[in-house]
Order: sequence, then C-alpha cells, then structure tokens
Amino acid sequence: AYWRQHKERFVKKLGDAQVLNLGITERAYDRRNEFYQAIHDRYIGDTPIIFLEFGVFQGESILGWAAMNDHPDSRFIGFDTFEGLPEAWKNYNAGHFSTDRQVPETDDNRVRFVAGLFQDTLDNTVRNLPGGPRLVLHIDSDLYSAALYILTRLHDQLVPGTLILFDQWVDIHEYRASTDYLAAYGTHLKLVS
Repeated sequence: AYWRQHKERFVKKLGDAQVLNLGITERAYDRRNEFYQAIHDRYIGDTPIIFLEFGVFQGESILGWAAMNDHPDSRFIGFDTFEGLPEAWKNYNAGHFSTDRQVPETDDNRVRFVAGLFQDTLDNTVRNLPGGPRLVLHIDSDLYSAALYILTRLHDQLVPGTLILFDQWVDIHEYRASTDYLAAYGTHLKLVS
C-alpha cells in the first residue's frame, strides 16, 4: 500500500511540464501492441533503433517491435533466462514463464537472444552496442532487483531521447525500481503515452 500511494503522489507531482500526456491510466490501451504501435509511430517512425528487451518469454513483444520497425540498421536484443522467474513474484512461483530454455524462433537477422541472468549477460552486450540509433528499453523483468539492475547498469547509455517501456510499471516492483534509480542517480524522466 505504501508504494502504491507513493506512486500516485509521484505521478501527481510531475505536473504538466514533465508529462506529455496526463491521461495515464492502468489500461490506456486495450492491448499492449496498440500502445507499442502508438509509441513507435509518435516517437520513432522510420528511424533505426536499438531495442533491448528484458524478459522475453515467448518473444511476442520483441518480434512485434522488429515487425514494426523494419529499418535495416535496427537491432533487437532480447535478454531472458528462458527458465522462468528466478524467484517468486506476486502470485507466480519461481520458474513461471519458463520456455524450457527454448528461445523464440525468427528468421530476422536483426533479432538475437541472450540467455542467462541479466547480471551475467548484460555487460558483454553493452560493450558491443553500436552508437547512433535511439535506444529503446522494454523492461518486462517483473522483479524489483532485475529492473533496478538494468537501469543502473545502463545509466551511461540512457541519454535524452531514450525510450523506456515498463511492462508492469503499474505494479510496485518496476515502479519502485524506477523511482529508486531516479533518486540515486539524480536524473529525471518524462511519462509518455
């Protein structure tokens, strides 16, 4: 309850100057792919992106983004253990969302998957990220510790114009990770929808 109240105060405090669309609701779009398409159309268009997804499961989001953005210079990298949640989260036991280590299939050579814990796999990938294209993060890690690790590890790459999509920002874990990151690094964000 504390973190829900904190989030409500946080959103109210942002004010018009920092929020592009104050009509934020938990279900502003009926389907998340409608939200992704709106974000892509409004903020990306025909430009190349580097799309990093944290929490791939069966690949619906990352493959959807690759289909939306067909720029040949775009890159899509999905991080997941493919063994499910490493610990219990909400009503889900550890191991839920497992694909038995099977990564999604695709014939798009711009898409690749990195299997393992973020803490074990992100550093090598970050070292090899090309500069230039806009960075788009899709944080669907569910867990507070994972979301906070992603944000703090990628802090130097989070330049103005970076888009960060939280799949469960309405849940306390990803919301709390984002506010703790902002407080620790003294940085700001704009909410968009």
